[in-house]
Amino acid sequence: MQALSCSTQSSNRTILQLDMNENDTKELEDLPKVKLDLTSVDGNAFHLMGAFRQASGRKGSGWTKDQSKVVIDECMVGDYDHLVQTLVTYTV
Repeated sequence: MQALSCSTQSSNRTILQLDMNENDTKELEDLPKVKLDLTSVDGNAFHLMGAFRQASGRKGSGWTKDQSKVVIDECMVGDYDHLVQTLVTYTV
């Protein structure tokens, strides 16, 4: 079963964690940044999230579907600015 937990570091940045299984937790911050130029994507929220999901699912990205889902879920808990800031955190 997967669980999502959030913790805040001294820099006031939230780190999302996905419990991959009982013995293996991997912080999303440790993953390579997803190669995605957000300025080349239509600014619609659904287009942005879809572009992230597609880019993070590419072979060699180092991301699993579950890890991408955690980021997408985080995008949806706030307003548009929160969505963009979340995607900026995980893309290059």
